[in-house]
Amino acid sequence: MVNGNTKRIVVIKDIPSNIIEEAILILKCDPSPKNTKASPETQAKNRKKENDYLLKEAELIINDYIKQNKVQDAQKVTPKETRSPKKRRIMTNTFINAALIGSIVLLIFLITKVI
Repeated sequence: MVNGNTKRIVVIKDIPSNIIEEAILILKCDPSPKNTKASPETQAKNRKKENDYLLKEAELIINDYIKQNKVQDAQKVTPKETRSPKKRRIMTNTFINAALIGSIVLLIFLITKVI
């Protein structure tokens, strides 16, 4: 049995995001029913509107978090990381190949001088 104030919780699953798997939102307060004498159809429509509003607000919060998180990730990139490892590997391979070709040419030159 629950006495006193209770909090409502909204759990959103299957979010189309690479960052967030599931969102759990705790609502601020439990709104008291305004029209207790309203017909069941009217109460159902009001609940549907309230649920749609909650989902839209939750989506806005999640989207803002994702945007903010991506901005923070982009700011963490240092200038050293901007140079791709592929370019660095190509430069290293080019230097090694040039040194190998130079040593072969020098070896051929020395062999021809000796003979």
